[in-house]
Amino acid sequence: MMLIHILQVRDLAMYFKSDKESFFLDFLATKAHDHHFTSSAWTEATKILEEKDLALGEKVAHLKVWSDGGLKTKENLYGFHQLAKEKGVSISVNFLGPYHGHSEVRATPSEMTSHHDLFSHSQCDGHFGAVKRRVKGDARDGPLTSIEQIKSAFATLKSSPKNQLIELDVQPDGVNLKPLKGQIRKFFEWEFSPDGTSRSRELTGSGEWKKQVFEQKTAKGKGKMVEEEEEISEE
Repeated sequence: MMLIHILQVRDLAMYFKSDKESFFLDFLATKAHDHHFTSSAWTEATKILEEKDLALGEKVAHLKVWSDGGLKTKENLYGFHQLAKEKGVSISVNFLGPYHGHSEVRATPSEMTSHHDLFSHSQCDGHFGAVKRRVKGDARDGPLTSIEQIKSAFATLKSSPKNQLIELDVQPDGVNLKPLKGQIRKFFEWEFSPDGTSRSRELTGSGEWKKQVFEQKTAKGKGKMVEEEEEISEE
């Protein structure tokens, strides 16, 4: 009788693009793909950006993020809220709709800032899709038994010399937010400012903004993330 250990590996692919360079950062972990994993990935990503002379707040004034809807949770949004305050950087997050495909999403010239303008987009789907196909082929449709199988697959990508593959040691981030009052799924554009202001709107590029307030749970409270009724006029 042979006992085979089946490995479950989570991946978070980030694609960064500036006027200097573009590259992928792929984060792997065997822990659950939750906000602890995402938080750990962004902690490492900010360190790598600093090493590349793209430090948030110092070299990058405005970070533009494109993501699929899987990361639209109150904990991940709170992570961007905190990152904006801690690094002194303005962050805009746009969530792609269902069936967005694998094409590259670009910002128009009017959306570009005077500083380095970084954003991730749905090219990540195609990027990791290529790795999944290679892993599946190498494993002959069998289970993953080693993280080295994934590392080998990444090494076969044409762009692999520019990319980095990081195996994370996921640590709890201590975030324990109050439940949501509103339906954040309907908001596809979010903005986070260094002064701690957060707002969202239903459509990217148009519509009225709604202020968002994040609240941590207290010992007694069950609470919520308060969505203020205040409407901010479109700029």
